[in-house]
Amino acid sequence: MTVDIQYDVALSFAGEDREFVEQVARHLQANGLRVFYDSDQQVELWGKNLLDYLDEVYRMRSQCVVMFISKHYASKVWPNHERQSAMARALEEKYEYVLPAKFDSTELPGLQPTIQYVDLNKQTEESFAQMILQKVARLEEPEQEGATQTDVVEVRTEDKNQYELELKRLAEVGPKLDTIRQVPHWEFVIRPFTFKAERINSLPGCLEVVNSCHVARINWEFPHVRDTKKSTGNDWIDSETQFIGHQEYWRLYQSGQFVFHSMFREMFYEEVVKQRANFQVVLPDGFVPGGYHDIVIMLRTITELCEFAANYARHGLVDSGLSVGVFMQHVKDDILFCWESGRHWSSFRSTADNQLGKFWHFPKGDLLERTHPIALDITNYFWHRFGWFDAPLKELVKEQSYK
Repeated sequence: MTVDIQYDVALSFAGEDREFVEQVARHLQANGLRVFYDSDQQVELWGKNLLDYLDEVYRMRSQCVVMFISKHYASKVWPNHERQSAMARALEEKYEYVLPAKFDSTELPGLQPTIQYVDLNKQTEESFAQMILQKVARLEEPEQEGATQTDVVEVRTEDKNQYELELKRLAEVGPKLDTIRQVPHWEFVIRPFTFKAERINSLPGCLEVVNSCHVARINWEFPHVRDTKKSTGNDWIDSETQFIGHQEYWRLYQSGQFVFHSMFREMFYEEVVKQRANFQVVLPDGFVPGGYHDIVIMLRTITELCEFAANYARHGLVDSGLSVGVFMQHVKDDILFCWESGRHWSSFRSTADNQLGKFWHFPKGDLLERTHPIALDITNYFWHRFGWFDAPLKELVKEQSYK
Protein backbone atom coordinates (compact mmCIF):
# COMPACT_ATOMS: atom_id res chain seq x y z
CA MET A 1 0.00 0.00 0.00
CA THR A 2 1.29 3.49 -0.86
CA VAL A 3 -1.13 5.38 1.42
CA ASP A 4 0.17 6.13 4.92
CA ILE A 5 -1.25 3.98 7.69
CA GLN A 6 -3.15 6.31 10.03
CA TYR A 7 -4.70 3.80 12.44
CA ASP A 8 -3.41 0.66 14.13
CA VAL A 9 -6.95 -0.72 14.16
CA ALA A 10 -10.34 0.35 12.78
CA LEU A 11 -13.47 -0.83 14.58
CA SER A 12 -16.48 -1.81 12.45
CA PHE A 13 -19.77 -2.35 14.31
CA ALA A 14 -23.49 -1.64 14.47
CA GLY A 15 -24.83 1.14 16.68
CA GLU A 16 -26.75 -1.35 18.83
CA ASP A 17 -23.43 -2.83 19.97
CA ARG A 18 -21.78 0.51 20.74
CA GLU A 19 -21.68 0.13 24.53
CA PHE A 20 -19.35 -2.88 24.35
CA VAL A 21 -17.28 -1.50 21.46
CA GLU A 22 -16.67 1.86 23.11
CA GLN A 23 -15.15 0.24 26.19
CA VAL A 24 -12.88 -1.83 23.95
CA ALA A 25 -11.81 1.35 22.12
CA ARG A 26 -10.97 3.09 25.40
CA HIS A 27 -8.83 0.18 26.60
CA LEU A 28 -6.93 0.15 23.29
CA GLN A 29 -6.34 3.90 23.38
CA ALA A 30 -5.15 3.72 26.98
CA ASN A 31 -2.49 1.30 25.78
CA GLY A 32 -1.23 3.61 23.08
CA LEU A 33 -3.01 2.27 19.96
CA ARG A 34 -4.30 4.59 17.24
CA VAL A 35 -7.95 3.58 16.95
CA PHE A 36 -10.56 4.56 14.39
CA TYR A 37 -13.76 4.74 16.44
CA ASP A 38 -16.49 6.84 14.83
CA SER A 39 -17.59 8.76 17.94
CA ASP A 40 -14.08 10.19 18.25
CA GLN A 41 -14.14 11.42 14.65
CA GLN A 42 -17.23 13.62 14.58
CA VAL A 43 -15.38 16.80 13.67
CA GLU A 44 -13.21 14.97 11.12
CA LEU A 45 -16.28 13.36 9.50
CA TRP A 46 -18.34 16.57 9.41
CA GLY A 47 -19.10 17.53 5.80
CA LYS A 48 -17.15 14.66 4.20
CA ASN A 49 -18.48 12.22 1.61
CA LEU A 50 -18.70 9.24 3.97
CA LEU A 51 -18.89 6.71 1.16
CA ASP A 52 -15.41 7.67 -0.03
CA TYR A 53 -13.90 8.55 3.34
CA LEU A 54 -14.91 5.35 5.14
CA ASP A 55 -13.78 3.25 2.19
CA GLU A 56 -10.35 4.85 2.53
CA VAL A 57 -10.21 4.25 6.30
CA TYR A 58 -11.27 0.59 6.18
CA ARG A 59 -9.43 -0.30 2.97
CA MET A 60 -6.28 1.81 3.02
CA ARG A 61 -5.49 3.70 6.22
CA SER A 62 -5.70 0.99 8.90
CA GLN A 63 -3.28 -1.74 9.91
CA CYS A 64 -6.23 -4.07 10.55
CA VAL A 65 -10.00 -4.05 11.00
CA VAL A 66 -11.93 -5.66 13.86
CA MET A 67 -15.50 -6.57 12.87
CA PHE A 68 -18.03 -6.81 15.72
CA ILE A 69 -20.51 -9.13 13.99
CA SER A 70 -24.14 -9.41 15.11
CA LYS A 71 -27.63 -9.62 13.63
CA HIS A 72 -27.66 -5.81 13.75
CA TYR A 73 -24.35 -5.60 11.86
CA ALA A 74 -25.66 -7.79 9.03
CA SER A 75 -28.74 -5.63 8.50
CA LYS A 76 -27.15 -2.17 8.50
CA VAL A 77 -25.96 -0.27 5.43
CA TRP A 78 -22.80 1.37 6.80
CA PRO A 79 -21.32 -1.71 8.53
CA ASN A 80 -21.75 -3.64 5.28
CA HIS A 81 -20.01 -0.87 3.35
CA GLU A 82 -17.12 -1.05 5.86
CA ARG A 83 -17.04 -4.83 5.52
CA GLN A 84 -16.77 -4.68 1.73
CA SER A 85 -13.89 -2.18 1.93
CA ALA A 86 -12.05 -4.25 4.53
CA MET A 87 -12.48 -7.51 2.59
CA ALA A 88 -11.10 -5.85 -0.56
CA ARG A 89 -7.93 -4.97 1.36
CA ALA A 90 -7.76 -8.45 2.94
CA LEU A 91 -7.44 -9.97 -0.54
CA GLU A 92 -4.23 -7.98 -1.07
CA GLU A 93 -2.56 -8.76 2.25
CA LYS A 94 -0.60 -11.80 3.40
CA TYR A 95 -1.59 -11.42 7.05
CA GLU A 96 -4.86 -11.38 9.00
CA TYR A 97 -6.19 -7.95 8.04
CA VAL A 98 -9.81 -8.68 9.02
CA LEU A 99 -10.28 -9.87 12.62
CA PRO A 100 -13.87 -11.07 13.13
CA ALA A 101 -15.58 -11.23 16.51
CA LYS A 102 -19.17 -12.36 17.04
CA PHE A 103 -21.94 -11.51 19.47
CA ASP A 104 -24.11 -14.25 17.93
CA SER A 105 -24.10 -16.84 15.11
CA THR A 106 -24.68 -14.35 12.28
CA GLU A 107 -22.73 -15.07 9.08
CA LEU A 108 -21.64 -12.40 6.63
CA PRO A 109 -21.26 -12.53 2.82
CA GLY A 110 -17.63 -12.85 1.78
CA LEU A 111 -16.43 -13.92 5.23
CA GLN A 112 -15.71 -17.64 4.98
CA PRO A 113 -16.95 -19.76 7.89
CA THR A 114 -13.48 -21.36 8.12
CA ILE A 115 -11.96 -18.05 9.31
CA GLN A 116 -11.35 -18.20 13.04
CA TYR A 117 -13.39 -15.68 15.04
CA VAL A 118 -13.62 -14.64 18.71
CA ASP A 119 -16.79 -15.41 20.66
CA LEU A 120 -17.57 -12.13 22.42
CA ASN A 121 -19.96 -13.84 24.80
CA LYS A 122 -16.86 -15.33 26.45
CA GLN A 123 -14.95 -12.04 26.65
CA THR A 124 -15.11 -8.88 28.69
CA GLU A 125 -14.37 -5.57 27.06
CA GLU A 126 -10.94 -5.51 28.70
CA SER A 127 -10.00 -9.11 27.88
CA PHE A 128 -10.96 -8.64 24.23
CA ALA A 129 -8.95 -5.42 24.07
CA GLN A 130 -5.95 -7.36 25.37
CA MET A 131 -6.40 -9.87 22.55
CA ILE A 132 -6.42 -7.06 19.99
CA LEU A 133 -3.27 -5.54 21.52
CA GLN A 134 -1.45 -8.85 21.28
CA LYS A 135 -2.63 -9.42 17.71
CA VAL A 136 -1.60 -5.97 16.51
CA ALA A 137 1.86 -6.51 18.03
CA ARG A 138 2.25 -9.65 15.91
CA LEU A 139 0.98 -8.30 12.61
CA GLU A 140 3.23 -8.37 9.58
CA GLU A 141 4.88 -4.97 9.45
CA PRO A 142 8.51 -3.97 8.92
CA GLU A 143 9.36 -2.95 12.47
CA GLN A 144 8.15 -6.30 13.85
CA GLU A 145 8.83 -8.70 11.03
CA GLY A 146 12.55 -8.73 10.36
CA ALA A 147 13.78 -8.88 13.93
CA THR A 148 11.98 -12.11 14.73
CA GLN A 149 12.89 -13.80 11.47
CA THR A 150 16.64 -13.51 12.04
CA ASP A 151 16.67 -16.39 14.51
CA VAL A 152 16.64 -18.85 11.58
CA VAL A 153 20.29 -17.99 10.78
CA GLU A 154 22.62 -20.94 11.39
CA VAL A 155 25.98 -20.44 13.10
CA ARG A 156 28.48 -23.29 12.82
CA THR A 157 29.10 -25.35 15.94
CA GLU A 158 32.87 -25.13 15.56
CA ASP A 159 32.68 -21.32 15.56
CA LYS A 160 30.50 -21.31 18.67
CA ASN A 161 32.95 -23.62 20.45
CA GLN A 162 35.92 -21.37 19.72
CA TYR A 163 34.06 -18.34 21.06
CA GLU A 164 32.96 -20.27 24.16
CA LEU A 165 36.60 -21.11 24.95
CA GLU A 166 37.30 -17.38 25.01
CA LEU A 167 34.39 -16.78 27.37
CA LYS A 168 35.71 -19.41 29.77
CA ARG A 169 38.89 -17.38 30.08
CA LEU A 170 36.88 -14.64 31.79
CA ALA A 171 37.20 -16.72 34.96
CA GLU A 172 40.77 -15.40 35.13
CA VAL A 173 39.65 -11.78 35.40
CA GLY A 174 39.22 -11.94 39.18
CA PRO A 175 37.64 -9.46 41.62
CA LYS A 176 36.86 -6.65 39.15
CA LEU A 177 34.44 -8.96 37.32
CA ASP A 178 33.45 -11.14 40.28
CA THR A 179 31.94 -8.17 42.12
CA ILE A 180 29.57 -7.61 39.20
CA ARG A 181 28.72 -11.29 38.71
CA GLN A 182 27.73 -11.64 42.36
CA VAL A 183 24.93 -9.06 42.07
CA PRO A 184 22.01 -8.60 39.60
CA HIS A 185 23.47 -7.53 36.26
CA TRP A 186 23.37 -7.48 32.47
CA GLU A 187 25.61 -9.69 30.34
CA PHE A 188 26.00 -8.85 26.64
CA VAL A 189 27.99 -10.72 24.00
CA ILE A 190 28.56 -9.56 20.40
CA ARG A 191 30.51 -11.69 17.91
CA PRO A 192 30.74 -12.33 14.15
CA PHE A 193 29.22 -15.54 12.81
CA THR A 194 32.63 -16.98 11.89
CA PHE A 195 35.58 -17.28 14.26
CA LYS A 196 38.92 -15.77 13.16
CA ALA A 197 41.56 -15.62 15.89
CA GLU A 198 43.08 -12.36 14.59
CA ARG A 199 40.13 -10.67 12.93
CA ILE A 200 41.48 -7.49 14.52
CA ASN A 201 45.20 -7.46 13.79
CA SER A 202 46.47 -5.68 16.92
CA LEU A 203 45.52 -4.67 20.46
CA PRO A 204 45.62 -0.95 19.59
CA GLY A 205 43.24 -1.92 16.81
CA CYS A 206 40.88 -3.42 19.42
CA LEU A 207 40.83 -0.16 21.36
CA GLU A 208 40.21 1.81 18.17
CA VAL A 209 37.21 -0.40 17.38
CA VAL A 210 35.59 0.25 20.76
CA ASN A 211 36.34 3.98 20.66
CA SER A 212 34.84 4.38 17.19
CA CYS A 213 31.78 2.19 17.80
CA HIS A 214 30.76 3.29 21.28
CA VAL A 215 27.43 5.10 21.68
CA ALA A 216 27.55 8.51 23.40
CA ARG A 217 24.62 10.19 25.15
CA ILE A 218 24.63 13.43 27.13
CA ASN A 219 24.71 11.63 30.47
CA TRP A 220 25.83 8.13 29.45
CA GLU A 221 27.96 6.16 27.04
CA PHE A 222 27.94 2.52 25.97
CA PRO A 223 30.40 1.15 26.74
CA HIS A 224 32.30 3.59 28.93
CA VAL A 225 35.65 4.35 27.30
CA ARG A 226 36.72 7.57 29.03
CA ASP A 227 38.53 7.58 32.37
CA THR A 228 38.47 3.79 32.68
CA LYS A 229 41.07 1.32 33.91
CA LYS A 230 42.29 -0.64 30.90
CA SER A 231 44.31 -3.86 30.83
CA THR A 232 45.73 -5.99 28.01
CA GLY A 233 46.48 -9.67 27.53
CA ASN A 234 47.73 -11.97 24.82
CA ASP A 235 44.79 -11.37 22.49
CA TRP A 236 42.45 -8.97 24.27
CA ILE A 237 41.95 -5.54 25.81
CA ASP A 238 39.54 -4.85 28.66
CA SER A 239 38.22 -1.97 30.72
CA GLU A 240 36.81 -1.54 34.22
CA THR A 241 34.55 1.34 35.29
CA GLN A 242 33.43 2.25 38.81
CA PHE A 243 31.56 5.39 39.80
CA ILE A 244 28.79 6.30 42.26
CA GLY A 245 28.33 2.65 43.14
CA HIS A 246 28.02 1.56 39.51
CA GLN A 247 30.35 -1.02 38.00
CA GLU A 248 30.80 -2.27 34.48
CA TYR A 249 33.42 -4.35 32.68
CA TRP A 250 34.05 -5.02 29.00
CA ARG A 251 36.56 -7.05 27.02
CA LEU A 252 37.22 -7.19 23.28
CA TYR A 253 39.14 -10.16 21.85
CA GLN A 254 41.09 -9.94 18.61
CA SER A 255 38.60 -12.50 17.28
CA GLY A 256 36.03 -9.71 17.37
CA GLN A 257 34.09 -11.11 20.34
CA PHE A 258 32.94 -8.30 22.62
CA VAL A 259 31.80 -9.10 26.17
CA PHE A 260 30.08 -6.63 28.48
CA HIS A 261 28.98 -6.98 32.13
CA SER A 262 27.20 -4.20 34.01
CA MET A 263 25.16 -3.75 37.15
CA PHE A 264 21.57 -2.72 36.42
CA ARG A 265 21.32 1.06 36.27
CA GLU A 266 18.41 1.04 38.71
CA MET A 267 20.91 -0.01 41.38
CA PHE A 268 22.44 3.52 41.16
CA TYR A 269 19.60 4.85 43.28
CA GLU A 270 18.15 1.62 44.64
CA GLU A 271 16.24 3.03 47.61
CA VAL A 272 14.55 5.75 45.54
CA VAL A 273 13.62 3.20 42.87
CA LYS A 274 12.25 0.85 45.52
CA GLN A 275 10.05 3.55 47.03
CA ARG A 276 8.76 4.63 43.61
CA ALA A 277 8.03 1.07 42.44
CA ASN A 278 6.33 0.05 45.69
CA PHE A 279 4.15 3.16 45.44
CA GLN A 280 3.07 2.37 41.88
CA VAL A 281 2.81 -1.44 41.92
CA VAL A 282 0.31 -3.29 44.09
CA LEU A 283 2.18 -6.37 45.29
CA PRO A 284 0.50 -9.67 46.21
CA ASP A 285 0.35 -10.33 49.94
CA GLY A 286 3.65 -11.63 51.22
CA PHE A 287 5.55 -11.00 47.98
CA VAL A 288 8.96 -9.39 48.44
CA PRO A 289 10.54 -8.13 45.18
CA GLY A 290 14.09 -9.20 44.53
CA GLY A 291 14.79 -6.11 42.44
CA TYR A 292 13.23 -3.47 40.21
CA HIS A 293 13.48 -2.81 36.47
CA ASP A 294 12.21 0.37 34.86
CA ILE A 295 10.56 -0.34 31.50
CA VAL A 296 12.12 2.65 29.73
CA ILE A 297 15.63 2.11 31.14
CA MET A 298 15.50 -1.52 29.95
CA LEU A 299 14.52 -0.47 26.43
CA ARG A 300 17.18 2.25 26.27
CA THR A 301 19.91 -0.08 27.53
CA ILE A 302 19.17 -2.70 24.87
CA THR A 303 18.83 0.01 22.23
CA GLU A 304 22.33 1.28 23.08
CA LEU A 305 23.64 -2.29 22.78
CA CYS A 306 22.08 -2.68 19.32
CA GLU A 307 23.36 0.72 18.19
CA PHE A 308 26.87 -0.33 19.27
CA ALA A 309 26.47 -3.63 17.39
CA ALA A 310 25.32 -1.76 14.27
CA ASN A 311 28.34 0.56 14.50
CA TYR A 312 30.52 -2.53 14.86
CA ALA A 313 28.97 -4.02 11.71
CA ARG A 314 29.71 -0.78 9.84
CA HIS A 315 33.33 -0.92 10.91
CA GLY A 316 34.15 -3.45 8.19
CA LEU A 317 35.06 -6.38 10.46
CA VAL A 318 31.85 -8.34 9.88
CA ASP A 319 31.49 -10.68 6.90
CA SER A 320 27.92 -11.96 6.96
CA GLY A 321 26.43 -11.10 10.33
CA LEU A 322 26.61 -10.87 14.12
CA SER A 323 25.39 -12.98 17.01
CA VAL A 324 24.09 -10.88 19.91
CA GLY A 325 23.63 -12.45 23.34
CA VAL A 326 21.57 -10.59 25.94
CA PHE A 327 21.17 -11.97 29.47
CA MET A 328 19.77 -10.79 32.79
CA GLN A 329 21.37 -12.48 35.81
CA HIS A 330 20.07 -12.85 39.41
CA VAL A 331 16.56 -11.58 38.64
CA LYS A 332 14.32 -14.10 40.43
CA ASP A 333 11.23 -12.31 41.83
CA ASP A 334 12.30 -8.99 40.26
CA ILE A 335 9.45 -6.78 39.03
CA LEU A 336 8.83 -4.39 36.15
CA PHE A 337 7.61 -0.86 36.78
CA CYS A 338 7.53 2.51 35.02
CA TRP A 339 9.12 5.52 36.69
CA GLU A 340 6.68 7.91 35.00
CA SER A 341 3.43 7.39 36.87
CA GLY A 342 1.22 8.85 34.12
CA ARG A 343 1.97 5.96 31.75
CA HIS A 344 -0.25 3.39 33.54
CA TRP A 345 2.22 0.57 32.81
CA SER A 346 2.94 -0.44 36.40
CA SER A 347 0.69 -3.43 37.01
CA PHE A 348 2.31 -6.26 38.97
CA ARG A 349 4.66 -8.17 36.65
CA SER A 350 7.43 -10.44 37.88
CA THR A 351 9.73 -13.23 36.74
CA ALA A 352 10.26 -16.51 38.62
CA ASP A 353 13.55 -17.40 36.89
CA ASN A 354 16.98 -16.32 38.07
CA GLN A 355 18.45 -16.01 34.55
CA LEU A 356 16.78 -14.69 31.41
CA GLY A 357 18.10 -14.35 27.88
CA LYS A 358 19.47 -16.01 24.77
CA PHE A 359 21.46 -15.36 21.56
CA TRP A 360 19.98 -13.69 18.49
CA HIS A 361 21.64 -14.00 15.06
CA PHE A 362 21.39 -11.04 12.69
CA PRO A 363 22.53 -10.79 9.06
CA LYS A 364 24.66 -7.68 8.65
CA GLY A 365 22.08 -5.87 6.53
CA ASP A 366 19.29 -6.37 9.05
CA LEU A 367 21.33 -4.98 11.90
CA LEU A 368 22.33 -1.91 9.87
CA GLU A 369 18.88 -1.15 8.47
CA ARG A 370 16.65 -2.12 11.39
CA THR A 371 18.65 -1.30 14.51
CA HIS A 372 15.83 0.14 16.63
CA PRO A 373 13.13 -2.38 15.62
CA ILE A 374 15.54 -5.19 16.51
CA ALA A 375 16.24 -3.58 19.90
CA LEU A 376 12.51 -3.26 20.56
CA ASP A 377 11.96 -6.88 19.61
CA ILE A 378 14.71 -8.08 21.99
CA THR A 379 13.37 -5.91 24.81
CA ASN A 380 9.86 -7.23 24.22
CA TYR A 381 11.27 -10.76 24.64
CA PHE A 382 12.34 -9.81 28.17
CA TRP A 383 9.05 -8.04 28.93
CA HIS A 384 7.27 -11.28 28.03
CA ARG A 385 9.46 -13.13 30.59
CA PHE A 386 8.15 -10.71 33.20
CA GLY A 387 4.58 -11.41 32.08
CA TRP A 388 4.01 -8.19 30.11
CA PHE A 389 2.39 -9.46 26.92
CA ASP A 390 0.66 -6.31 25.69
CA ALA A 391 3.34 -3.60 25.78
CA PRO A 392 2.27 -0.56 23.70
CA LEU A 393 5.16 -0.97 21.26
CA LYS A 394 4.25 1.92 18.99
CA GLU A 395 4.32 4.31 21.94
CA LEU A 396 7.55 2.89 23.32
CA VAL A 397 9.37 3.39 20.00
CA LYS A 398 9.64 7.09 20.93
CA GLU A 399 11.81 6.21 23.92
CA GLN A 400 14.57 4.87 21.67
CA SER A 401 15.48 8.22 20.14
CA TYR A 402 16.47 10.04 23.32
CA LYS A 403 19.75 11.96 23.36
